[in-house]
Amino acid sequence: MIAAAIEAAHHDAFQQMMAACGDPAALATKRRVVDAVLAGEPPTAVASDRRGRISVRIALRQMKSQGHASEALSAWLASFDQGAPEEADDEADLHHEG
Repeated sequence: MIAAAIEAAHHDAFQQMMAACGDPAALATKRRVVDAVLAGEPPTAVASDRRGRISVRIALRQMKSQGHASEALSAWLASFDQGAPEEADDEADLHHEG
């Protein structure tokens, strides 16, 4: 229970840092995804480029790791987070690009 609280605190602190210093386009994409999932909307393409798709997957994975569970989240994960090896490479590349 304490570990979960610590993880949540670290996640919240990181999200605050990202809000202050992160890429505005990536943050907007993540916000659109979270809002859509919470509203129970079906999966829709919210990003067409590689960085946008990565932001979608990150938002979905963060929601899942925070314990969100819904039919909408399951549908979004099934549509946008297949877990293919090249997607993992995309995320690693995103963090190493200038």
